[in-house]
Amino acid sequence: MTYEVLIEELVSQEFEVEAESADEARQIAEDKYYKGEFVVGSGNVSYREIGVKGSDGCYRGFREF
Repeated sequence: MTYEVLIEELVSQEFEVEAESADEARQIAEDKYYKGEFVVGSGNVSYREIGVKGSDGCYRGFREF
């Protein structure tokens, strides 16, 4: 029997931003992210989970691994 599994990962990376406020820093970082100037590397996975697709087409039974 063949099953489809889904693996989700949360990847994080810190970036430094010069700004006058936290809100401005957040906006600058978001703009840089969408422009491709801030790119999160694949090495720092902080969370991952796995689930199996059921007969109804929905993934179920997610668990951290």
